[in-house]
Amino acid sequence: MTDVVDDIVVTGQRRPNESMEPFPSRPMPDPTPPIFDEIEPDLDPVDDPCADPEKRREWDADAAMARALERFLDQAEITDGQRSLYNREFGAVLCEFSDGSIDVGPVIYEGDAIGPGQPHPTVDVDIEGCPSGSTIIGMAHSHPGVGASSGIPSQPDITWITAINGRRGDEAGRIYIVARVNGVHKVWVYNNTNAAKAALEGLNGPEVNPEGQSCPALLVP
Repeated sequence: MTDVVDDIVVTGQRRPNESMEPFPSRPMPDPTPPIFDEIEPDLDPVDDPCADPEKRREWDADAAMARALERFLDQAEITDGQRSLYNREFGAVLCEFSDGSIDVGPVIYEGDAIGPGQPHPTVDVDIEGCPSGSTIIGMAHSHPGVGASSGIPSQPDITWITAINGRRGDEAGRIYIVARVNGVHKVWVYNNTNAAKAALEGLNGPEVNPEGQSCPALLVP
């Protein structure tokens, strides 16, 4: 579940950029009857990322990003009937709750670029946008251009990571960037280990599964 590529650690529902390998998946269930004092009794906890709190956080954050992308596309379709993020920016905060679950905050959209030669659209995401009882863990947004280079973070994007970590008091903050590549929306993730290098050298971060799924809710006895 973890690979090191150019000093970038790939975890969660991710693969190295430009990899043709499948995105990581959870192990197949064991058909034996469940025991309800385990997180997910029918899966091997050694192999299941949802059985480890840190791996679970990464898995669920990537799944929240996948939901954010779906909401961005839904809003785009409402706006003009097209499920495309080209030439427009959407954004949302990702919020971590006390039970460990992660969800998407309000989707923000501030309009398209008007036409050729006009400024690119921007979106003003509120870093205080998470509801009571939750803490920001990430920011998701789309870039208006096309091609993988549109998925590289800007300097303002990088400042988000620092700001999120400052509010959390740890290093778990991250940003996700969506861009359209050959007609497909792709997602990349950045944190304080790879964002500056990505911006400086024009590198994309790990690619995130745009159809990622959350871990099941924690079971209780």
